[in-house]
Amino acid sequence: MTFRIRFGATIALAAVALAACSTTTDPGHADPTSTTSSSSSANPKLSRPKDLKIANVDPCSLLTDAQKTQLKVTHTGPGPGSADSGSPSSCSYTVLKPIPYSMNIALDSKLGVEDWLGGKYEGQDLRKLSVQSYPAAQTLLLAEKFSDPNAGGCQTLVSTAAGQELHAGALQDLKKGLTTAQLCDLSKQLADLAMTTLLANQ
Repeated sequence: MTFRIRFGATIALAAVALAACSTTTDPGHADPTSTTSSSSSANPKLSRPKDLKIANVDPCSLLTDAQKTQLKVTHTGPGPGSADSGSPSSCSYTVLKPIPYSMNIALDSKLGVEDWLGGKYEGQDLRKLSVQSYPAAQTLLLAEKFSDPNAGGCQTLVSTAAGQELHAGALQDLKKGLTTAQLCDLSKQLADLAMTTLLANQ
């Protein structure tokens, strides 16, 4: 239902799919624009420019061809959803160069950024940020910390309405050619592009 389960199920597949691909090219480093925070007040009330409708939106429709080219996506395909988080489906993207990694997008109607900021998933490192003027949070795989130099996965969660969110995750293979900062920047970039499309279609 969460990043932990979605990426936990995906990481083995990503490792198999990407294990044969390797490169020494650095895709570039982008510093995070948010402040790390592992705890926050319970049941925070978040302010959004407006509530966004995510019902019946296909996650694979949230990246245009131009946006996929910008992200150097080589393959797009539908992925599983989660009944617990209220996402009927997800969308997976594969990037092979200059560093192989995968990304995914889901729209959660039963899970919101408030749950993360309110401490529902105690023990996960968390930081707040903003995407397209919407409140958001970033977190890593379970037990990983933002201080880790090479995390395995980073997700950006954007509040689309109370108790609802857009999930944008980036996951690297076991060789971990990306730094944590790069991985989280890619996750934020994916969320930003998906939000651009979602806002344009409201």
